[in-house]
Parts: sequence; structure tokens; C-alpha cells
Amino acid sequence: MANSSSTKHLPRTHASSGLTLLSKFALGGSLLALTVACNDTKTPTIITSNPGEVIVNPLNGRRVIVDESYGGQTPDLRLERISWGRLVNVFALGAQPGDPKILTNVDLVIAPSVQTNAGFYELDSTTLTGRDELTILRTLDGGSQEESFNTLLRQLSDGLEPVADVGFITSGFFTAIPRNAALQITFNDLLDPSTVNERSLRILVGAPSTVPFESRIIVDPNHGDVLDTNHDGVLAFHPTRVVLDLTISEVESFSTDPPLAPNAIGLPASITANVANLQLRIPTVINPVLGQDVLVSNLTAHHIEALGAGTVDYSDPLQPIMRNARSGGSEGLTGDAYNGFLIDNVPPSIVGIFDGAILQVPQQQAQQTQFFIPVIRFDSQNCAQQLFEGDLLVQGAVVAQVLLPSSAPLGPDIGSVQVELLQWPPAWGDNPSEWTSIAVQPVKIHSAWDADLDTGNEACFITLRPEALGAPENPTSQAHVSTKVSVRFSEPMASDTMEAFESLRLTRKSLSAPDFGSHDWVVSAILANTSLDSFELTPDLPLAHAAGSAEVYTFSMNPDDNGATDLAGNPLSTTLPEVPITLWTGGEAVVNGGRASRYTSHDEDLQIADPITAAFPYAEWGGEIVFQSNLGIIRPRPVSRFMGVVAREPAETANGKPAYSGFTTVGAMPVNPARVIDPLSRFGSKTQFIWRFMDVGFNMIERGPGLDVDDPTDDLYIPDPSTYNLDVEGLWWAPKAGTPVIDIFHVIEMRMSHGFFQPDEWVVGPPYVVPFADSGLVPTFTNNLLSFSEDPQRIVHTRDLGYTISPGELILVGTNTNLMPWPMNRTIPPSEHRYYTWRDTGLRTRGGPGNGGVDMQRWYETNPEITQPIQPPPGIDVCDDPMNPPVLHPFYSTEQIQSIALPLLVEVRCFSDLAASGVNDFDTNVAPPPVYTGLQPYFRAFSTGGFPAGSDDAFIVNPDLQDFANGGFDSTSVPPGDPTPGLDNYVYIGALDFVVRISRSHSIWWEVLDANGENFPNGLINNPNFNPPVLEPRSELLPVGTSIDVSFRGASGVTTSPGPPPIETDPAFQVREAATMLDRYGDHYVDTSSVCDNSIDHDAFSALTGVLQVNTPITFTSNDSWQDDVSQINGSFYYQVRLTFTSNATSGISPFLSAFGLTWQQ
Repeated sequence: MANSSSTKHLPRTHASSGLTLLSKFALGGSLLALTVACNDTKTPTIITSNPGEVIVNPLNGRRVIVDESYGGQTPDLRLERISWGRLVNVFALGAQPGDPKILTNVDLVIAPSVQTNAGFYELDSTTLTGRDELTILRTLDGGSQEESFNTLLRQLSDGLEPVADVGFITSGFFTAIPRNAALQITFNDLLDPSTVNERSLRILVGAPSTVPFESRIIVDPNHGDVLDTNHDGVLAFHPTRVVLDLTISEVESFSTDPPLAPNAIGLPASITANVANLQLRIPTVINPVLGQDVLVSNLTAHHIEALGAGTVDYSDPLQPIMRNARSGGSEGLTGDAYNGFLIDNVPPSIVGIFDGAILQVPQQQAQQTQFFIPVIRFDSQNCAQQLFEGDLLVQGAVVAQVLLPSSAPLGPDIGSVQVELLQWPPAWGDNPSEWTSIAVQPVKIHSAWDADLDTGNEACFITLRPEALGAPENPTSQAHVSTKVSVRFSEPMASDTMEAFESLRLTRKSLSAPDFGSHDWVVSAILANTSLDSFELTPDLPLAHAAGSAEVYTFSMNPDDNGATDLAGNPLSTTLPEVPITLWTGGEAVVNGGRASRYTSHDEDLQIADPITAAFPYAEWGGEIVFQSNLGIIRPRPVSRFMGVVAREPAETANGKPAYSGFTTVGAMPVNPARVIDPLSRFGSKTQFIWRFMDVGFNMIERGPGLDVDDPTDDLYIPDPSTYNLDVEGLWWAPKAGTPVIDIFHVIEMRMSHGFFQPDEWVVGPPYVVPFADSGLVPTFTNNLLSFSEDPQRIVHTRDLGYTISPGELILVGTNTNLMPWPMNRTIPPSEHRYYTWRDTGLRTRGGPGNGGVDMQRWYETNPEITQPIQPPPGIDVCDDPMNPPVLHPFYSTEQIQSIALPLLVEVRCFSDLAASGVNDFDTNVAPPPVYTGLQPYFRAFSTGGFPAGSDDAFIVNPDLQDFANGGFDSTSVPPGDPTPGLDNYVYIGALDFVVRISRSHSIWWEVLDANGENFPNGLINNPNFNPPVLEPRSELLPVGTSIDVSFRGASGVTTSPGPPPIETDPAFQVREAATMLDRYGDHYVDTSSVCDNSIDHDAFSALTGVLQVNTPITFTSNDSWQDDVSQINGSFYYQVRLTFTSNATSGISPFLSAFGLTWQQ
């Protein structure tokens, strides 16, 4: 550390060189005699001074503001008020410039509006002790300066914020208390401090407020009076107020007995501005059985009374005085400034912790808490530095704060260190003179980073664990492969801003290196201490090391606002320059590697070609995400809601939401004249029905740019992903008569899944036939599911909730479509809603046998403006027929249809309820055109009870026992009760409530590289084992109700092609460089047919040639399925990642991802 006499300060704390300083606190003024009015405890006693007067505590010389009281004599102890503010220690200036400041008040609650005010106050909210300090810019001269000091001291409490008494309400408007504030409780008399504890003053948090909260309870040493209570002629201070400190610093935690757990953030955050999540309770009744053995009492043992105290909970045996309030919250959720913390506009700074020793006995000064230390020696001469005001010395339970600049270093030594003891063992009492007998010993020295003075010695301001072999002189030289790096800050930091690839960073080379790539990141996690002022960067694996080499790693911090902030959101005033960390050459080799994505661009690795002129961007991540590269994050699609209407007419809006409508398909179907009551039968029913994507107005493909973006004739027909991964939140049906009849079914259950069959009702003729008659549902219910294992039925309405059909819930869509809600999610709170994800790209099973592929022929027939594809016979290329115009192949051929094109299968299990009427008739269509009178293909399967013909006994159906679609009984037949088939082509008119909740993203295929580029050929690691991924933000920091799930696939090889890159049309190049060339399942296809260049088909095997066309360059380690456990791809030389984002559909909040890291080792 360079020798310098320059003044060094915390960046947010500046010395006031023009201030007048004072050296000593002197008692002054005479004390008034104590008088007590006999038999009149209602009149405040004249004690020693007048209320509002500033007097001196004779025990420790500190200042006291006299409160009105009854001298501790009243039998009617009452609560006066509850307020909140900022907790500070107060100083006066020294008598002369250069003299240390004088501590006059400890733990004083001041108005939160008090800030640095030139000529009056200087507030320092960034002390290394974690305690705010306020200096009143006056001396204690016994004259006008001291009189002005007393006036300014009294005024500090004038603007305390009251906690409003709102009664018992828990929703509405409440006093908002900053999370790191202090509560001040004022009573009408002098208190017995022994009665003030966590049992007599209680804080509960949560919504509802039921969880005990541990605060630091302080008998306020600044308000009350001094008097002789035992008539021994000795005056003593007695308080009238109690302070509840809502935060506990590491220093403060040791000052309590027993020590309290540090709590840097204070109250838990509110997530809404109109719900109470904080309650103060002051018991007024003793009840030993309930553990209430003490109440707040005055000096004559009269305890607090409930009378006149405002809201009292008389339903509680302890009859507590009660106040409801809320804590501060983030600005985005509650609108609170400073993220719900006290006013703070000053940035935090970095603090170095140095080992040293006090070499000579400190000399106690006239102010008994101040000491002069002749010499301190640093363990490291390179790290020795001059100390300045605010720096700390820590020896176990002793904490001392530097008051004045020390001498500049002479070798490892500094001298003339003037300190104020802030904390010492309670056994020493009020005079810490005993420190002089034990101070000559090792000491921890805390000093703030100053870029002007400390640049070049930045290695001294980080801590390696275990300590490097080069320490203490060279603290980052000869480091161990198991090294962890920690940094300390001057105040608590927001843990959600401390990210391993953003705030604190460890890399294999400098970030400025021209060849820096995503594999050069050391994948790490960050751990915080309990005070949130120290954070340790912990690599996921030991640092890669080749035996005999001295690899140089680089530690750095993000200098941008995207990096670390304090609790109020202030970024660091300055960050450390890059710090090289050199490994010890000894030890065994460590073979591993890793990679991190930070989303600062679409292509974070080395650019292979100019992304502006490339045919497609070389994005490493694709799918349903939005890049915010300026913030270094990716987000899923925002939460949105709309309806999909299965109706005969257009609908742009429905029930106040945007809407799609499948009217072109559904409107072409004939109206069904038959009566349909299934599944709402009083005799029980199990009914399955399907709705296809085109029935609700969705498209399968759309025109998009081909490889040549400048040639419109090169356009491709590509999938339309805007309606993939949709969650069904509600379901509607249409009453045939227009208005439903009120009815109640006490037991009914609803399930959803993807259907295995995709019926196509296309009719050709005459003679009129359905070519794809077998494309619909089958009689065995379970066989209609896509996959019983991969996509089991999701229960979206539990049977115990029942179903009440209320005509008042009828809505009108368009001009003629009346809809009634099914019971799904209608009677439960939004937080308990059940969803089913349709068109789910997480499913890989293919289905759709017996049809002509997708899009369906019937869809093209009802949408004649779309070119109709015709699937050619195998081996025949109809695109090459010069006598016919080119036609398109289906996107999916029969039996090759994936989930994005498969129907929603709804199953309703209605249990027999003879109290129900069961008379509601469903509005339905018949799928095929009227020229065809058959029942195939089947859109519906059911078993329903009823009265068989000629029987007076009803046939009851238990839906849980129905495996086969047995049909029902026709009540309109003559005679009634003819059996009906269990399968038909009826299509229900209705609608779906959709919410965008799930979004997926897929990566390119990455190599499993050796960090040192050695060992296995081509720089790959042989037989690697993978470790769980590291995501930022960490899962516990994601918004409530959101998640990011990760899945993996592994490959033993990815075929490479000859020639220099880029070869843009080469599949091997595409899967390793361009996620935009992967589909929404993460798969790669040889998309274009040999002749029909504008045709895409996504069959696993080409419909034209029968040749495999999916993932052709990839040799999977086991199979192409996605694995949630990364260890399942151990041994892979390449890997691919899938991210599944789940948003909170209730709050509308989505998660985001700022970094993704993965490591592996040999």
C-alpha cells in the first residue's frame, strides 16, 4: 500500500474539514429536587427537569430528552403512541478542528425525513458497523453552540411517523413501515426495564400475521428522566420509551444476551400494498399457563392497561393492545420507494479485511470510550494502509471505530490510531478501561476500498479460502484449486443482485481477451453471510489444473448498474479492477470444464460470421423467449388470457378477452338436431370429447422467410408457434335452447389430456365416403389418450367440488352463441386454480393414425384460400410432374402427428345424482358435411345411464367403472329408451379459457470441452460426469409462484461436415450454431423436400423418401428423450438444454433468467 497522507474516506462519507470539533463532554446545570404530590398520581410529578429539556445522564455522560411522566408512581400505566423512524447514534463535533467527534446518544430514533443538511446535520448510513450515525454540526461549548445542539437534538424526533390504529381490518390502507426502520413505543410513565422483553412486546408477521418476529428490544436510553428512586442520594436514568429495532447487524447481535441472530433486511417484504402483514401486540393480562409471566410495568409495578389504548383484542386471553400495519415492499409490487427500505441515496462500497496486531497498550482518553493506539502492525506489508474515519478494529467482542486519520504506513506499521469503542463485553459495565489489559493481540482491520489510493493493491481487498500459499504478502499467488473468493461490503446488499456471472465473476482468462468464449466462465454459486455484507464466490468444481502449470484465473466485478446493489437499490460506488489469481504449480491435475450463458447477446461465443449478413442469426437459444440483451436476461412470453371459441360464427372478443374462433371449420358442420344431454345425466355418465386446434381457430402453419430472405418466392410454410403451450383455465358449453335450466350435480370430475386420434371428416364422392373414417376415437377410453405414461390425464376439477348450473352465468359470444361455464376453477380461489397445458411441446409421443396428416384435408376444404397439400404415394414425387403445379406435403403425415397438432381430449365423469334434473341439452354439430350420413370419424365416446326401453328401473352408470364406450338410452325414441351407440361424430359448441403460463426454450448442441484443452482428442473430456446446473437468479429468489425447470439430452457425436465454416445449409452446422433452425421440441429436421423446396414436413421419416430426417447429425447417447436429471446424460460428448418457464398466472409475474451454467468433470 502506497504511503500517503491524503485523506481516505468511505465513498459516501466525507470529512467536514471546516467543522468545529470538541473534545470532551462536561456535565452542566443543577438538578431540581424530586417532589411527589401525595395521593394524586394523575398529575405528572415535577422530577428533575422540565419536559422537553435536554439533560445529562450522570452515569455515562450522554444526553437525555426529558419526557413527561408520573415519576414511576401512576397505577394507570398507559400507551401514549407508537411511531417509527430511523435508529442512529448521535455525535457532536469536537471542541477544535481535528479533535474526534463526541458520542452523545446511542440508539436514538429520529424522523425518517432527516438527511444530511448543510450547517445542521450530517447523516452517514454506510458505517462499517451497520449502525447509522448522525452528527449534529455543533460543539458542546457550554454556550450558544451547545444550546443550538440541544435544540437540534430535540427536533430530530419531531417528524416520527405514527403507526395508525386501523382496528381489526387486515385489508385496506395501513401504515407502511420500512423494513429496516425502528419502532418507538411511548408510555405515560417511567418504566421498569426488567419488564421490557420479547414476552411483553410482541411482533407477528405474515398474512395473516401469525409468525413471531425477533426484534432487538431496547429500553430507550434517550427519553425519560433522572431521579433518586431508592433515596440513596444517587440520581439514575429511567426510560419512558421502548425501541424495537427491526434489523440486527452482526455487531449488534453480539451485544445482546443471549446473542440474537443477525437480520440485515428486517421485516419480510410486503407483496401487496393493501394487505396487513405486520402486527404489534402488547399483552395486558398475566397468564402463566400461556407463558405470559410479565407485562410492561412502571417503577411501582403497575402494569400496562388496555383502557384507552385503542384497539384491544379481547378474544385473546392476554387481551393485547393491537396495531395492524404492513412492511415495505419492492417498488414494482407495492410502489414503495427504495424497495421498501428507509431513504438511502448513498452507494455502498467494498471493504477489505486485513490481519494485524496491536503492538502497544491503548491509552484511554478523557472520554472513557475513546482510546489512542500507538502502533498497529499489518501482517502484510504490501497490504498495509493508512486508516481513516469510519474504519474498524475488531477483537472478538470488542469493536472500535477509527475517529481520525492514522499515520501513513511505515513498512507494515501505522501509528496514532484514535478510536471509539462501540462494543465490549457486558461484564465491563459502562467503563471499558479493561480493554487496555487485553488489547495487545491480533486484530481484524476493516477498511474501505478507495480507487484513488488502493488501485494496484486490489488483491488485498478480496479473501481467498483456503488462504493462498503466497499470502499474506501476495494473497492471490499460489492459490489452491479449491479456492473460494469472498468480498465484503460496507452495508447489507440485496442478495438477488449478487450473481455469480454478473456481480462477482471468476473466469479462465480476462474478459477482455479477444478469444473469450462461454466455456471460459468458471461456473460458480454465491453464498451470503447472515448479515448480507459478505458474499463468497464458490466454484462448482475445483479449478481446472494441469500438473506443473501455474494457470492464471481472473476475478472481476461488474462495473455496470446490472451488478450488485444495496437493499435500497443503489449500485456500488466503484468496483475492483480485475484481480489475477495464480494457481500453485503443485498438486495433481484436475480435469473438468464448464460453460455459462449470460444472455448478453443471441450469440455469446465467437462470431463465426457477420450476423447481419448471415442467412439466419446464430442464436444459441431459441423458442418462446424474449432476449433483453441490454439487461443480460431472457424472459418467457408474458402472461396473457384469451378465449378459443368453438362456434359457428366469428368472435374477436369473448367475455371481455380477445378470442379466436374456429367458425370456418365448425360453421361448415351441420347443426345436430338430436338431443344431447351427456355427460350431465342424473343417472351417471363418462364422456370423452375432443376439440382440435382448428376448431378453436388456431393455425398449424404460416408462410415465413426461407433461407434466401431477399427472395419472396423462396418463402417456406413454417409452423405458427404463437398458440403452442397454452394452459386451459376454464371450459364452456352451449345450451341448445339458449338458456340453461338450473341444476346441481354434487359429484362430478373433469380430466384433460392430449388425444391420440386426430379425426378428419373429409368427404369425397359421390358415392360419398369418408376416406379417413378410422381417424377418430375408439371405444376403449384409455386408448384415446396420447400416452398414459407421458401425458396422464390431469384432473382439472375434483369431484368433491360438484357443479351448480346457474343461468346467471350465461354469456353471449358473437351474436348467437350463448355459453355456460363448466365448473373448472369456478368456485376456488385463483391461487388454487388447476391448469392443463395443451399443445405441449414437452411431449414427444406421436399420434394421429388413420388420417391424411396435418393440416387435415377437411381444413383445407373449408379454407379454400390455402393451397391444399396432397400426400403422394410412397416413392412418387408429385412436385416433379411438369403437367401439374407443385403441391405441398402435409406438415405431419398420418401416425406422425406431434402434440402441437393433436386435439384436446376432455373427459367428464358425472356421478349419479337422482336429485338432479339432468334436462339441459347441449348444442352440438355433426362433423361431416350433410351429404354423408354415417357416424365416423368419431369425435365423442360415452357411457351414460338412463331408462332402457320397456324398463321402469333406471340403469345407473358409475363412471369410475366404465372402460368401454357403451353408449346410452334415447329418451326421444318411440318407445323411449332405445340404445344409442357409444361413439358418434358430434362436436360440442363451446369455448376454452386460455392463459399463457408455460414457455420453453432450447439451446444448440454444445461440446463437453476440457477447460485446459488437453487430454481427449479435439479438446473433449472423455467419459464426463455432469453436475446439477447453476441458474441465476437462484430458485429461491424467483418471484412467488414461478419456476424455471431444466432438462437435458446428451449425444456421443455430432457429425461434422467438410469445408471451412460456415456452411449454413449443413445440418451439423445448424444444430451446433443456430437454435433458430431447431423446432419447438428442440429437434432439427432436414426441412425441405428434394424438389418441393417450399415444402416442410416434420415426420420422423420423410413422407417422400422414407429416410430419417429428424436429428440426422446427432448420435444420441441413449435416446432422444429429455432428462430432468443431468446425470442421466453422463458420458456424453455433447449436450442440449431445454428450459421450461412457468409464470404465475394469478399475479401475472414471470420469472427471468440472467445466467445458466453447467459443469462436468472426468
